[in-house]
Amino acid sequence: MQVEVSEEFAQELQTMTTLTLKGRDLDYFADWFLRIGMGTVKVALQKHPELTFGDLMTMFYRNRDYH
Repeated sequence: MQVEVSEEFAQELQTMTTLTLKGRDLDYFADWFLRIGMGTVKVALQKHPELTFGDLMTMFYRNRDYH
């Protein structure tokens, strides 16, 4: 499966490295961030079994300027 990375996310990734991220390099960094994020969510849910994935999404949404 492939997921399209938004230009905004690509620019955020670019600020974290001096490498020019294009093509496969961008794919690698985006995949790495996705895997780190999935691992973080898994650990958070293990440490806080009272929470659900939906709870984590709600907390993220409320702490960002999406609304």
